[in-house]
Amino acid sequence: MGRPDTLRRLGDLARAVAYRQALIRHERWSRPRLEKFQYRQLTRLLDWVTHKSPFYLKLCQTLNISKPFDLQDFPIMDKQAHMQHFDQLVTDPRLRLSQIHDHLACLSSDEYYLGEYRALTTAGSSGHRAVFVSNRKEWSLQQAASMRIAAMMGIFPCSVKRPRIVTTGSPSPLHDSYRLPLSMDIGLYHYHMLPATTPVVELVWKLNTLKPDLLRGSLPCSGYWPPNSFKAT
Repeated sequence: MGRPDTLRRLGDLARAVAYRQALIRHERWSRPRLEKFQYRQLTRLLDWVTHKSPFYLKLCQTLNISKPFDLQDFPIMDKQAHMQHFDQLVTDPRLRLSQIHDHLACLSSDEYYLGEYRALTTAGSSGHRAVFVSNRKEWSLQQAASMRIAAMMGIFPCSVKRPRIVTTGSPSPLHDSYRLPLSMDIGLYHYHMLPATTPVVELVWKLNTLKPDLLRGSLPCSGYWPPNSFKAT
């Protein structure tokens, strides 16, 4: 991976550390304060999307939806509709589904699309494979949430003795369970990715060899297990 991507990944992780601290501070907030914060964030999101997304702008006009917005005023969006209207849903006109598909077809690692987006797909197990795109700040929020959960298990980022985290998931860079650990395997954590399809005997052998500080599971189950909470035999 070239130096520009390395610097961007470091920048994303540094931003995630700051976001993580904010998330941890929220844990001490009262319920009324949290609810007020949630309402304010949702209002900002609805204001943004109805102003920037051609799809939602037209939807508001068609259904006569106006401020103050209520989430219940908007129809549920499923994967099929998401993919059908992708080019109109996005708030950045540079994002076009056909071009993103070309990017995904060549994806081999944690590459950025247009230098600032990460494009991913769902597994397609429901019969509809969906494409999702996150900008760098949005991705840092995902990293922060992952770091916050790890902190709950007593695992904190460190540049001197990097915690060793083993995660199971998809072996493809198209999927979140692969890309998120890969994007964080720099500077503060040391990640090992084990495909969820690996035979159990081989998984046990690798866990015994790696001796991780934390085991992060996904596909089909997801969660975090702290040190000494599991025993590979």
